[in-house]
Amino acid sequence: MSNWRRFSAIAVVTILAVFVFGALGICSAVAPLANDDVIKMVEAHLDESIIIAAINSSEKMFDLSPNGLIALQKAGVSPNVLKAMMGVVAFPEVGAGQVPAKGDFFWVNEAGQLITIPKHPGIQDVGLLSGKYVIKGKQSSFRITFSEAPMKFISKIPIDSAGVQGGDLFKLGLLKKGNRYLAMKMVLTSPGAGAFLPEFKTAYEVTDNPDGTIAIVTKGPLPAGEYAFARGSVTDAGVAFYDFGIDPK
Repeated sequence: MSNWRRFSAIAVVTILAVFVFGALGICSAVAPLANDDVIKMVEAHLDESIIIAAINSSEKMFDLSPNGLIALQKAGVSPNVLKAMMGVVAFPEVGAGQVPAKGDFFWVNEAGQLITIPKHPGIQDVGLLSGKYVIKGKQSSFRITFSEAPMKFISKIPIDSAGVQGGDLFKLGLLKKGNRYLAMKMVLTSPGAGAFLPEFKTAYEVTDNPDGTIAIVTKGPLPAGEYAFARGSVTDAGVAFYDFGIDPK
């Protein structure tokens, strides 16, 4: 074969390879989610939680102009799905009968499923009115992967011995001995002298659900670390802790 023919054959093969691999690249690329895609999912009667999960996990190119939103609403797109399209974290509503009978504190994942966070035994630190509770172990066995979105939890409202309802969500500190702790109030370092432990309480909003539970939604993503929900009054001997950890991606 002459050099010219050999060069021509190599050139043709190279061009074909570029064309084929380029075409494959185009075919394998996933188009961003658009308004029509959401409407198709609604018309196919997919569950709202599935549509929201698809929106949260996809590249998006929505038309969110007034006309676009009006068209979406006329097509039957729910308010929660519209909020998800606009970048607002929209958790599916938790109705009566959806909260499991077993368990007291639950994490609501992006699909709207309620995952039980188990109770962990907590022990009060030695010292009068220390306001510090110790949770055994460096980290919780219940792990959640970090997400850029705020988080939602559901709690069955407790009533302590004083008739007080409620609870608080805390980010935990780590003690030198390898246990975790949450600070709740002033600690007395010595008689007549006071000092304050750092506050680990996270920012969140609480709303009442029709079924008598409360919804806790953080005002932003929770950074990687250890957390616990302290259910009941800190002055009640029956206070319970539900601990969980956020792992980095």
